[in-house]
Amino acid sequence: MSPRASALGFVQHIGRKLSDLWSFYVGPVFTLPMLALPWLFRDRKMQVPLLIGGTVAVGSLIETWTQPHYLAPAFGLFILFLVQSMRHLRLWRWRGQPVGYGLARAMPLVCAAMIVLRVSAVAAGVRIEPLGSRGISPRGVVQRELEAMPGEQLVIVHYGPKHIPHEDWVYNKADIDAAKIVWARDMGADGNKELLAYFKDRHAWRVYPDEHPAWPEDYVPAPGKTGFAATP
Repeated sequence: MSPRASALGFVQHIGRKLSDLWSFYVGPVFTLPMLALPWLFRDRKMQVPLLIGGTVAVGSLIETWTQPHYLAPAFGLFILFLVQSMRHLRLWRWRGQPVGYGLARAMPLVCAAMIVLRVSAVAAGVRIEPLGSRGISPRGVVQRELEAMPGEQLVIVHYGPKHIPHEDWVYNKADIDAAKIVWARDMGADGNKELLAYFKDRHAWRVYPDEHPAWPEDYVPAPGKTGFAATP
């Protein structure tokens, strides 16, 4: 039975979806103003937007397959909730002091600082994010590194037992022989002999897409085995 078929599995699945949505749309910066979201239920003008937003959220959470960008049509609702929450945050007081005013004004400043930080990092060539987090897939990261190397490359891809089939790494240009990088599926040490013989002039690599980070290693077949051994 699938883990999602149980009540616990369903709750865990919902939790993962909520975590993905929080990371994609809210993040640490907007978490504070969104804590004022319950105050929106007291506002009569927000009843219809809240009803629409709740319907969209429930409909997305109960779906088997949901990606954060599927909720993009409702992004305007999120902006509305965020702005209204910031208005309520602005009125917060702590021991008689209007602390909410400073917190609300700090949100745009933090966002501006993040933009400056990212632009400065790109200009300086400094990586401040994990590989593949800037819209480049892990395969794209590997491909970019191999394209910068001299000579032609052969990448043998070894999928793990839990690999997601939608995240395919093995596809090539129409003219495979003329491509700088050729991607091939691992067929085991014996099955790869013909492939290696045909592309004998290329540097052979192996890569495990299911490892993090997925990074190419020199390919060396282990004697008497169907797997791989890393170059010492």
